[in-house]
Amino acid sequence: MDLSPFSDIVSPFNQRSYGSPATAATIFPLSGWQLKAFCWQQGLTVAHAQIVLIHSFAMAGSKGPTSGNRVRWRGYQRQSGPGPARLWLFRASTAVLGPLVALLLMELACMLAGLGFDPDPVIPSCAKDRDCLVDNPRFSWQFFPPALARQFEPFSIPSRRPGGSFRILVLGESAAQGVPDGAYSFARVLQTILEAAYPDVSFEMINAGMTAINSHVIYQIAKGLIRQGPDLVVIYAGHNEVIGPFGPGTVFAPFQRRLWLIRASIALGRTRIGQLMRLYRIRDQQRLLKSWGGMEMFTSSRISPTDPALATVYSHFYTNLRDTCKLAARSGAMVVLCTPASNMRDCPPFASMHRPSLDPKDLAAWQQAFDKAAQAEADGRYELAIQFYAQALEKDDQYAQLHYRLARCLENVGRTDQARDHYIAARDLDALRFRADSRLCQSVRTLAKELNSDAIILADTDLACSQASTVGVPGDDLFYEHVHLNPSGNYIVAKTIAEAVLSRLDDRFGSHKPILTEQDCYRRLALTCADRYILAKRIYEEFLCKPPFTDQPYHQQILQLWQGRIKALQDANSPEGFADSVAIYRQAIADRPNDWYLHWKLGTLLADHLHDLAGAEDEFGTVLRLMPDSYLAHTALGQVCLRMDRFQEAACAFRNALQLYDVHPTTHFLLGYAYQRLGDLPKAARHYRLAAYWQPTELVYYTSLARVLRQMGKTRQADEVLKKAAEQGRR
Repeated sequence: MDLSPFSDIVSPFNQRSYGSPATAATIFPLSGWQLKAFCWQQGLTVAHAQIVLIHSFAMAGSKGPTSGNRVRWRGYQRQSGPGPARLWLFRASTAVLGPLVALLLMELACMLAGLGFDPDPVIPSCAKDRDCLVDNPRFSWQFFPPALARQFEPFSIPSRRPGGSFRILVLGESAAQGVPDGAYSFARVLQTILEAAYPDVSFEMINAGMTAINSHVIYQIAKGLIRQGPDLVVIYAGHNEVIGPFGPGTVFAPFQRRLWLIRASIALGRTRIGQLMRLYRIRDQQRLLKSWGGMEMFTSSRISPTDPALATVYSHFYTNLRDTCKLAARSGAMVVLCTPASNMRDCPPFASMHRPSLDPKDLAAWQQAFDKAAQAEADGRYELAIQFYAQALEKDDQYAQLHYRLARCLENVGRTDQARDHYIAARDLDALRFRADSRLCQSVRTLAKELNSDAIILADTDLACSQASTVGVPGDDLFYEHVHLNPSGNYIVAKTIAEAVLSRLDDRFGSHKPILTEQDCYRRLALTCADRYILAKRIYEEFLCKPPFTDQPYHQQILQLWQGRIKALQDANSPEGFADSVAIYRQAIADRPNDWYLHWKLGTLLADHLHDLAGAEDEFGTVLRLMPDSYLAHTALGQVCLRMDRFQEAACAFRNALQLYDVHPTTHFLLGYAYQRLGDLPKAARHYRLAAYWQPTELVYYTSLARVLRQMGKTRQADEVLKKAAEQGRR
């Protein structure tokens, strides 16, 4: 056998002295894992070892080993075989790699089977003729049960950046998203200001704000969206650090002190296997939280100002914000850090807690002084009230409501500087932490200073809101309620951000034109009196009339104030008022024909208030042309078709919506109704049932299902459904 091609492998063995000739079985008594370990130690493959064995037979010339050779081999084996450390490493790597390969195969199988969801904040458009990325409505499933999941404002960005464009990414929570209406968010106002300042530049806006999230989620959103090459990243965050995922006051992902464990759990949740593992926990959450309940879900999540968990909150916020800034700066983007502003003057604390060490005797003295002060305040004797509140303050200075009442009295007697200090204290000591406190705001300022980079810019929006307010304390002149900015507040924030970046943009695009006034901005965005009326009613009904607002001191006074505002806008709630609004929208659309928000708002106005269904159908059709991946647009078009008794077209629109997002209860209900009108009762029952599953608190879903079941002759099942509806009603 010619072994010359392998001489470089065999020669080292020929040069070794193994004693008298022996068989290969004597020289290499290896098998199984021993042979593999020997090959690995010598740098050989198993095939190479087999060649060496064959060569050893040829060189030996003997059929049997001698005992001396066996002893010599054993000595060689002890000297040259794999050591204990190498064998341990081999066994450990096998133990690790085996399960890892199995997990990778399971992950691949789950993906091929269509299990799980894409965890990135953007996904490719489903439209065949559109090369763009759109918001992922399932992104927040990593942090919330699907029935409670929150979503981005819809956006669409080209996969390939067009020349001459400037892309802006806004990160934050509901205040950044623009609640109660994203059409008038500070992101939209900022885009309007910059478009007017640089008319030859195309500004793309990605508003990635989302309700109920915090910096843990914002960091994950940033990792996905910064890959899309933003030129400017705006971060306006801090209000949800306690109540958001992984915070000590959350009802979602449990509180965790170690940041690396939080990020590891998020990384696991991005995998299909991790998503399947979360199903059991999600089911438990959905039993407790049947549907989205807004701020009312957190009313029992009180955190004392002395709670050590707050130190963890501040640390996590700073680290997440720092890592987000570094991520954006490395991509070449400018970063604007904003200090989160809040309503302190006209938003009393949601809950107050006494200091833990307060003994019963001091508590009784505190209560006596507090009651006397409250009565004096009610009688308009503010100086006397201040004296009694000061006495109570000596006994316990951690009760948030006490500071707020004292601040109001101080303001009423003109001592505004002292009043400001107590307004701030009232916010910082609030046991229901829906507002960023002073330390979180200071963390933003400190981070901007410590990063000390030309790419990091501080826009002190908290200070700007204070300076724009009447007595230096932000109130309902800039806010709807606790943190959500009204149009004036959104303009102040947007203007502050614009002023912070204009000098940098001048270097790139040349000198800018004057900044638009607030009136000019909202004329371009078509904010009408009818819209102001609608928004005021929404705030009143969806926020102020529900807990925790109903538990605030001075609640009745706040409601009366808002009732007066709604009454003042009542003239807009008329056919003439809505007709005037339509004219304003038409003009705005003529100037910005590709602004899908304008078409959406006009379509809603025509359908809900003027009953112009044909006109609404045209507007929603335009929205779908601009945003074909919006399941809400498909649903809105289907609703118009339903009202026009075009049930087949309505069903088609609802099916298209569910292909994009199949857990939306309203769409399932409407599709069930369309099938019911078409006479397809089994399909109607199926979608009514799915609607009730995804939103079990909505009783009309149960009654509609029971009605269809009776029509199908399934009386017993219908009775069971109605019984379940009665149980839900009692809850």
